[in-house]
Amino acid sequence: MNVQGKNVILKIKVAGVYTPYLCARSASISISTDFIETSVSGTGLNATFLPTKNSFTCSMEGVVSLNDPAGVTLADLRGLQLAQSLLEVSYERTDDGGAIYNEEFLAYISSSSDTGSFDDMNTFSIELRGTGAITQHES
Repeated sequence: MNVQGKNVILKIKVAGVYTPYLCARSASISISTDFIETSVSGTGLNATFLPTKNSFTCSMEGVVSLNDPAGVTLADLRGLQLAQSLLEVSYERTDDGGAIYNEEFLAYISSSSDTGSFDDMNTFSIELRGTGAITQHES
């Protein structure tokens, strides 16, 4: 079944509980695999490769929310970034039938920005750099 965008939630563990950023409008995760060439001179016209390691980044964008006790705020995230805190993150997707696919991982905030415009909402962007392995869960 399909997963609606509204059913993709990025959560950060705060005091032992996965807590969403309540005003996030989008979240994404990007996983890449590095390769090493294994072909040698004289093996023909086609190169061969083997995978070596995986790495990943995660990002979210949305509207800035302040002083919201039910979720993580931009001020919370900036404090975690400035303290160079290691975060426990959950990236959860729920399809139209209720099936859940979740990835949990550790990450650091690598960049954050917010933009205010005189005629629009104050928006933010956060980039996370994953460290270690991703743990997958399906239910």
